[in-house]
Amino acid sequence: MSEDIPSSSEMAYSMAAMWPEWMKRDPGPACQTEPPGRRLHLFFPEFGGTTPAEELARTVKRAKRICFGCPVRWECLEASLVNEDAHGIFGGTTPAERSEIRSRGVPIEEALSWLEPQLEPVSLLAERRTA
Repeated sequence: MSEDIPSSSEMAYSMAAMWPEWMKRDPGPACQTEPPGRRLHLFFPEFGGTTPAEELARTVKRAKRICFGCPVRWECLEASLVNEDAHGIFGGTTPAERSEIRSRGVPIEEALSWLEPQLEPVSLLAERRTA
């Protein structure tokens, strides 16, 4: 009773076929240039186990910097907001930042203008309101 189990490259190919068109562009998402293991660590740092808060903040900041240079950042953020992604860094935002953007109904272009790479990953919209 042997089942055909697809190889990892076959699985990756079939998953890529389901990607939206913006992920298939050339140049495509900047995150896709990172090796898979590093990509997971950078863009989903909350799954790193018992990562110290200071290291977690540095990891999130590195991921955001990659996002800020990404040619599909807008589309990535929009998709993440629509899908209500609860984990990961998408379009240069953390889950908390995306939740705040959704709850306030902030237009994406306005939210993107607030999210600057040199800022620490905190509630950037709250900082903007108090400035």
